[in-house]
Amino acid sequence: LVGSDGTVRLANDRCRRLLGLDQSPAGRHVEDLITKAELLEEIASARRGIGGRSQIRLPRPEGVLICATTATPIPTGEPVADVLVSIRDVTELAGAMQLKTDFVANASHELRTPISAIRAAADTLVAAGDDDAMRERLIGMIQNHVTQLDELVRDLLDLSKLESDDAPSLPLAQLEPGL
Repeated sequence: LVGSDGTVRLANDRCRRLLGLDQSPAGRHVEDLITKAELLEEIASARRGIGGRSQIRLPRPEGVLICATTATPIPTGEPVADVLVSIRDVTELAGAMQLKTDFVANASHELRTPISAIRAAADTLVAAGDDDAMRERLIGMIQNHVTQLDELVRDLLDLSKLESDDAPSLPLAQLEPGL
């Protein structure tokens, strides 16, 4: 809790650890404790009565923490409000979201590649005319890429089933190899 004068009134131990402080920050000015401009601006806005949210990166010896922050003004009857600041470590969630983003990008690429090959083979097949050897080679290429797409879609559906809330939780050792 940051007072209307900018000093920290209350802070829990988790906040102290997230900010890398050795002792309680109570009684110290917030600008002496926090170096992240985004968070300081968020707190300053909340002191003027405008709450906000942001995401900041906090370097720590064990690695960078990604934290979601919220600054909520608490009216005091004065022109400047007290501010309730919430700092939550979302490093694992952010990592999971990045993995999901990367997965979607990779899956999109894996889908586009055979689709492009099928499209090119189909266009060439139309132009192949009476060249039976070329037509058979192109049909074989199309069949191979369709099989590849079918396997990829099956894998995606299996993954979706595993992630659904209705799927029973199984220890990893019980999952079939290749899933």
